[in-house]
Amino acid sequence: MIKTARQRMVSVARLGKFLAPMLILHALVFLYPMGSFGSLYHALVKKGYNAADTYSVDIYVYVMTPAYFLLALYLILMAVLAKRFYKLSDKDIGWTAPQRPWKILAAIGITPVFYAFQAACFILQMRLHLHHWIGYPPHPDIVFRRPGDPASWLDFAYIVLLSPLVEEILDRGVVQTLLKIKLGRGPAVVATAILFVLAHLAYRAGAIYHNPWLLLNYLEGGLFFGILKEWDGSLWSPILAHQVFNLIGLRFG
Repeated sequence: MIKTARQRMVSVARLGKFLAPMLILHALVFLYPMGSFGSLYHALVKKGYNAADTYSVDIYVYVMTPAYFLLALYLILMAVLAKRFYKLSDKDIGWTAPQRPWKILAAIGITPVFYAFQAACFILQMRLHLHHWIGYPPHPDIVFRRPGDPASWLDFAYIVLLSPLVEEILDRGVVQTLLKIKLGRGPAVVATAILFVLAHLAYRAGAIYHNPWLLLNYLEGGLFFGILKEWDGSLWSPILAHQVFNLIGLRFG
């Protein structure tokens, strides 16, 4: 039976009412806190921050790392609030003990291949994009160049360990699960990936301005982690894959 216009409006209104708290939450999480930290990074850049300079790296690590750890706690709090508001269980979002270890190992194994694919795309983007590229590396491989520096390991702990964990719990765990309830599996993966792009846009605006192709890279990453979540059903595959991806990026930049 074909729905009437009134029935369609009611369906859209119900969908909007269901998703509105989640979308508001996502905006609160990413647009304000991450935008603020992005502005802090820009302030450091204007003060002469240089990824190759030891003093500048120390400034970055000691100023930004505590701020990002606070952000991680904030994201966890928002994820818990959303989980309770929508009455989701740990099983619903995939936060359970791994049931298929081979799938997790496969996800970890395919991640370097995906990183190589993204690197190839980036090289192509650089050839196609003729706008002046000033470069926007945070501080590649300082952990590997300064292995005895506790500050560098704090940064490593956030970039490689904590950030992927928190992002995947919120995005692939809570957001993608809620979208799947109303939209289905495929649209949920795509919509969550788009929100993942918007989240990074909030604090990487400078880099994206100089190279808009980065939006495509973030979209690919969001799709990749979202597909892993649906393939495994557990958050451990996207979490560990994301951690491996960030580790490779930290080392090779």
